[in-house]
Amino acid sequence: MRELAVIMATTRDTMNWMANKYHLIANQQVCANCLATQLRLQLRQGDHFTDGYAWACTNCHAQLGGAGRDVEVDELYFFHRKYHQGAHWRGQWVLGMVERGSRKATLVAVPNRTAATLLPIIQQYVLPSTWIITNGWQAYGQLQNHVVVNHQLAFQQEDTDFERLEVQGIIGFNGSFQGSFNVHPDKQHLVYSIGSTLVIEEIQSRKQCFLHGHHSDIACITISKSGRFIASGQITHMGFKADIIVWDFESRQEYARFVLHKVKIQGLAFSPNEKFLVSLGGQDDGSVVIWSLAKKEAICGSPAQSKSAGNTRCLAYAHNSDYLFVTAGENNIRVWELDVENRKIRPTEVGTGQTKRIITCLALTSDDRTLFCGTTTGDVLGINMESRLFQSIGPEKEKFSLGVTALALLETGDFLIGAGNGMVQIMRASEQTTQHHTVRRQQQKLDSGVSSLSLRGKGHEFYASTEKSQIYKFNLADFSHTLVNTCHSSAINDIAFPFGTSDLFATCSYEDIRVWHTPTQKELLRITVPNMTCYAIDFLRDGSGIVSGWDDSKIRVFFPETGRLMYTINEAHKKGVTAITATSDCGRIISGGGEGQVRVWRVQERVAKSGQKTFVTELEEAMKEHANAVSCIRVSKDNTQTFHRKQIMFSKTLFRCVCFEPEECQVITSGTDRKISYWELYDGTLVRELDGSRSGSVNGMDISLDGQYFVTAGDDKIV
Repeated sequence: MRELAVIMATTRDTMNWMANKYHLIANQQVCANCLATQLRLQLRQGDHFTDGYAWACTNCHAQLGGAGRDVEVDELYFFHRKYHQGAHWRGQWVLGMVERGSRKATLVAVPNRTAATLLPIIQQYVLPSTWIITNGWQAYGQLQNHVVVNHQLAFQQEDTDFERLEVQGIIGFNGSFQGSFNVHPDKQHLVYSIGSTLVIEEIQSRKQCFLHGHHSDIACITISKSGRFIASGQITHMGFKADIIVWDFESRQEYARFVLHKVKIQGLAFSPNEKFLVSLGGQDDGSVVIWSLAKKEAICGSPAQSKSAGNTRCLAYAHNSDYLFVTAGENNIRVWELDVENRKIRPTEVGTGQTKRIITCLALTSDDRTLFCGTTTGDVLGINMESRLFQSIGPEKEKFSLGVTALALLETGDFLIGAGNGMVQIMRASEQTTQHHTVRRQQQKLDSGVSSLSLRGKGHEFYASTEKSQIYKFNLADFSHTLVNTCHSSAINDIAFPFGTSDLFATCSYEDIRVWHTPTQKELLRITVPNMTCYAIDFLRDGSGIVSGWDDSKIRVFFPETGRLMYTINEAHKKGVTAITATSDCGRIISGGGEGQVRVWRVQERVAKSGQKTFVTELEEAMKEHANAVSCIRVSKDNTQTFHRKQIMFSKTLFRCVCFEPEECQVITSGTDRKISYWELYDGTLVRELDGSRSGSVNGMDISLDGQYFVTAGDDKIV
C-alpha cells in the first residue's frame, strides 16, 4: 500500500479509491469542540495526497493565550495554488494565530491587513494578559503586551526579550528610476524611495516617516490629486510578480496591495477623482491594468502596445476625466478610454506620420487638450488630444542633450524640461511650434541627468532629482537652486567616526568621500577622485587627516577641513587597497591589499626652509600571511606590537570583520559562517561562539568603548 500511495497518490482517482473502497481515508470528520461535520475536500486533477488529507474546522475558532502564554500572530497573502498550478487569482489575506506550547491555532480570512481590520480580530480570539508576538507590521503597533521579531527569521524565542531599534533618520534617495520623487499636494511633505522603503519627509523639520511593505526596490511612485493616496510599485527578480501598494497618507498604513504584473512596475497614475489606479508593467510584462480603489480589485487589463510596436515606457492620466489616460513608448502613443460597465479599455493609436520617436515622459495640459511627450532625441512632441493627431515638434535645432527625461507644466503656460545631461529649463508651449528656432529661457545645469521634476503648489517652487541621487529645490522667480538632499549614488564601502566625537562621520564610495554632520544629517565636505573607488577610510586619531585606500592601489590622505590632498602613497599594493587604519600616535598607517599583504608605512612630517610642510612616507614592513584580500584591520591602543605574527586563528569561514575587546585580551570576529566568535589572544583558542545571523553573512561589526555592547550587520538586512 505504501508503494501504491507513493506512485499514484498524486491523482484524484487513487485518493477516491482509498477513501470509498477501503475506507483508509475518512470522507468526513467531526470537530471535537463544536461537533460540526466537515466533509473531505473534492480533489482535482494534479492534487497531491496531502492536499486531500488535511482537516480543519471552519465552524469554530478556539480562544488562544492567557496569562503567562505567548501567541504568534502573522498575516499572509494567498494568490495561487500549490506549486503555482493553475491561474493566479485576485488573492486573499489570511490572519493566523498560534499558541506556543499547545500549538492551538486559528485562521481568519480578512479583506486587508490594516489596523482597523486586524486589531478587533486579535482582541476577539486572543485572551487578555497574553504576550503577542508579531513581525513588526505597523498595524500591530497599538497592541498591549506586544513584542516584535524579524519576519524573515521566523518567530524565535530568544529575540523577543529585546526592544526594536527605531530608525532616527536615513540619508539617501534612489534617483536611478524616473518618477521616484514627488512633492505631496499639501506642500509640506516630500515623498521618495530608498531601496524598498517609502519615505515621507516634512520639508521644514526634516522629520521622516518610513513605510515598509515592499521586498525589493521601489521603481515608481505617484500621489493622488487630493493627496489621500500614495501608490508605489517595485521591481523584482525575473519570473516573480511585482507588488503595487496603495498607502493611506493620513494613517501611514497600507490601504491595498495589487499583485498581477511580472518583474517590474513601469508606471502608475491615479484618476482625478481617485476612483481608479492605472498601472503599467515593464518590458517583461507589457500590460496595462485598471484597478478599482473602492473594491480593491482589478477591473480590466490589456496589452500596452501592439505586437509591431516597441516597449511602452510611461503613462499619464487625464486631469478632468476618470475614463481617459495615455501611454507611450518606443514608436507608440495610445489614448485609452475606460468602459467600466463592460470592463474594457479601448485604445486609439496616435499617428505621428514620418516622425518616429522613443517617448520617455508625458505631460497633459490642465484642460486635457494637448499632450506633450519628451523623447530620447531631445525634442518634445505636441499631440492634439481631441483629434488624436500629431501637432508640433520642437526645438528644431538646439535639442536637449541625452534626451528629455522629465516634464512638468506650469499654470502660466510654460513648462519645465529636465534633460539627460542635467539641464533644467523653462520653455513656452507656443514656442515649440516655431519651425526655425526656439527661444531658450531660464536654465540651470545640474551634476547629472534629471530623473524627475515635481511642483510645489502652483509652481512658485519646484524640486528636481537627479540620477546621482541629488535633490534640488528651485525658486521659479529667479531660477536659483539649493541642494536639499544628497547621498552616494553607488554602494557605500566603509564608514568611520573621528576619535572622541559622534557628531561627525565619513563614508566612502565610487568617486568620492563624504563627511556628514550627524545631528542634521547634512553633508559638510565632499572629496572627489574621478573614476576611482574608495574601499576603506579612517580618521587619524588627532583629527588632522582622513586616510583612504583606493582601487588604483594608492593611499590618499586628505585635510578634513578643506578636503585638499595632504599626501599620496603610490603603488601601496598590487590589487588595490582594501583595508586601512592608523596607529594612535598618527605616525604609521597600516594597509591591507587585494593580494593579501598587510603593510606598515611610516609617515614623517618635515618643514622646508620656506616654511612649507611636506610628508615623507616609507615602507617599514610587509607581512604575507593572508591568501586572499584583507577585509578589515584593527590595531591595539599602545602600538607596542612588533612586525611579526603573534597569533593566528583558523575557522571554516571567510572573515569579514574583526574588533578588539576594550581590554585587548580577546578579539571578536565574524564572517560568512554567520557566527560571532570570541578568541583568546594569548593562545588563539576559541573562547565562545554565538549565532550572529540565520540567513546571511555578517559583514560589519563594532564594539562600544566600555565593551558592554557590540553591533553587527549583514546580508540579512538586520542591525
